Amino acid sequence: MPLPPPPSRPNLGLPSRPAPQEAQEEEPPPESQIGPQDGFQLTVYHLESTAPQSAADHLRKILHRVCDKLPPSSARNEIFGALIVRQADVRKPYDYAFLLLDPEKVKSPRPDILQELRGCITEEEPSVLVSWRVAQGVDKSRRATFNVDSREQAEELMKKLDEWCANRGFRVLSRYPSDYTGRWRLVYDFARHADLDAIASSPPVIDHLMYYPTTSRLVQPLYCRRPGNGPPGPSLIICALAMTDEG
Repeated sequence: MPLPPPPSRPNLGLPSRPAPQEAQEEEPPPESQIGPQDGFQLTVYHLESTAPQSAADHLRKILHRVCDKLPPSSARNEIFGALIVRQADVRKPYDYAFLLLDPEKVKSPRPDILQELRGCITEEEPSVLVSWRVAQGVDKSRRATFNVDSREQAEELMKKLDEWCANRGFRVLSRYPSDYTGRWRLVYDFARHADLDAIASSPPVIDHLMYYPTTSRLVQPLYCRRPGNGPPGPSLIICALAMTDEG
């Protein structure tokens, strides 16, 4: 049974993206980056991260529970059989994974299906966050960088920033000095987006100097199934499951 058709007038509200600040936030993609980056994708955060594959395995378990709660049908099998879960990296553990539709099974872009899955995933496990993936490579939506003059200064500042973050309850996923852009900077990845917002609004003061963070300027798109302020339509996945074969 084919997938249900897309909404008659899907409207993707894609705000224009501000130009990135020079090349300061750019880094080479990890050698272990997996698979192509084409098509609509979701990023699911706050997953298990004890090993490189932990986040992807965690997301698969969530999807399995979501699928099991829906009545069996060929439409359900079509939708969940077309899902691909992709881990962020094969060497480093991250707390997020990517979710997309297999382009070999779903020939045209279907953001409507992924939008429905966003709600299903968060309803099944409220502790996770599901957003649209808006950039290639590792996720930088929780990243702050601080400009420094040398590696020595970066390492010294890192010790003090670690203490500053710990005192405020900001959980750090990773941090390291980098000179990829030709000048030294200190890179911090935080566990929560709210922590990054707090640091951006109130930068750290170390040794009487304020260190202003540089953050990624990525805009989250908004998916609107129908234009205007009309009532929302029924769930796409529920509609799909209603289209079962009855002989």
